[in-house]
Amino acid sequence: MPKLGYGYALYPGGASSLPSDISGLGLWLKADAGVSKMQGQSILANGLLAYWNLDNNSWIDSSGKGRTLISNNEVGNSSGIINNGAIFNETNWLKANSNINFGGSATICAWVKTTTDDGYRVIFASNENIENNFQVVFNPSGQIYFEGGAFGPITSSASYNDDSWHFVVLKYGSGTIELSIDNVSIGTQSYTYPNYNVGFFIGANNNGDSKYIGKIDEVGAWNRALSVSEITSLYNSGIGKTYPFEGTPFSEFVTAWADQSGNGNNASSSEATRPTFVSNALNAKPVLRFDGSGQKMALTSSIGGIAYSIFIVCKNNDNIKGSMYLWSLGLYSRYIAVITDSNYNENARNKFILAEYDAGDGQEPSVIAWSTASATNSFFIGTAMQNGGGKAYLNGSGGVDSLGTLALNNTFNSLGGYGFGFDINGDVAEIISYNRTLTNTERQQVEGYLNAKYAIY
Repeated sequence: MPKLGYGYALYPGGASSLPSDISGLGLWLKADAGVSKMQGQSILANGLLAYWNLDNNSWIDSSGKGRTLISNNEVGNSSGIINNGAIFNETNWLKANSNINFGGSATICAWVKTTTDDGYRVIFASNENIENNFQVVFNPSGQIYFEGGAFGPITSSASYNDDSWHFVVLKYGSGTIELSIDNVSIGTQSYTYPNYNVGFFIGANNNGDSKYIGKIDEVGAWNRALSVSEITSLYNSGIGKTYPFEGTPFSEFVTAWADQSGNGNNASSSEATRPTFVSNALNAKPVLRFDGSGQKMALTSSIGGIAYSIFIVCKNNDNIKGSMYLWSLGLYSRYIAVITDSNYNENARNKFILAEYDAGDGQEPSVIAWSTASATNSFFIGTAMQNGGGKAYLNGSGGVDSLGTLALNNTFNSLGGYGFGFDINGDVAEIISYNRTLTNTERQQVEGYLNAKYAIY
């Protein structure tokens, strides 16, 4: 039996279609209609932060993200799992040329080969403080272990210092950190909100200590937890796979999203900022996926105004600062978002919010309204309304509202945030905007239609 929502219980017409008798419809974007796509890159490139094949001593980032490695004491090249790899002699190591924002979910992989049994030898590590650092290390017994400040250790029972290549993967997401070796899970541990925006080292820790002896090859980093099948594809029966990951399924990039309201307010994206189209992601329906790396879509005309009602079906995939600025207007301006940063209004943290900046960079935002329920790590229907003051609803339930007065003409023109880490890391299934404040009955009808379609609550 389907879930009872407004579409089923109170408003039968909303169960299969958007109510047509509600005036003021200005924008209607839905992932199951009007999406223009093009073949993109391998699905393994989604969320890729950097990839170092280590084939030569230029140590470039093969992914094109510009994170070239800096060699300390002349790291050498030798035969690798694929072509060449890096060879370390206890005096040298590699460091990324800039911090990497792994965020609240990530995957790091490397192929390793060593015979060392005389100390602790770092495979890769970060340089953050004790609460937020991480490292994956060979111990003197040849076992591989992970520790992460307040987390870990996760330690293998077997030894891997046998002069053979082994595939090491550290990943975390949805509250779990996992270490796997040669496509077999070694162990997991629960965690709470690691914020890994850190320097990254290969072959030593951030102090240049515990230097590695042996070979390392094909190091990759993602801002998402790779699936079991994706890790299996990278392992490739023990022979590895290098960027651009040929032979894996390709994603579909979204180039345009046609407005279904009849107003021609279409959304578009440039080559460098295209989200990904994902089928069967929510109740057998597609979504547009934004990976937190600056993907966004621009509208032909702004929505909002003096009075508006905006509905969005989405999911926040991250729990880090600025993880989901859904709609924005310019830099440090008005936005509809999910925010978890500790610098924001504590009562509104992890909630669906309507807010604006008054004074630009460095200023506390004015959080006008927020939902009572949390809006992280699951799909939800968020409703933002304005007519002088603001209101925010999550899954049909109201929250705290009218704590301030918004700008007279509060408009939005960008889906996806505005950079500086304030980008969507999540999925969007449908967006509906009206150019007036709906009545409670009308609001419930629209929410009922969305709930009947996506079975959110």
